[in-house]
Amino acid sequence: MPLFFDSLLSVFVLPLSAEAAFLSASMAFFRSGLA
Repeated sequence: MPLFFDSLLSVFVLPLSAEAAFLSASMAFFRSGLA
């Protein structure tokens, strides 16, 4: 795998995983608040 493609993939994947972690954490927070 070329280094350029690897860095480009990491640039796209890291923010997505961070956003997914934030969304799951906020969902868990809201569910615990509603329960």
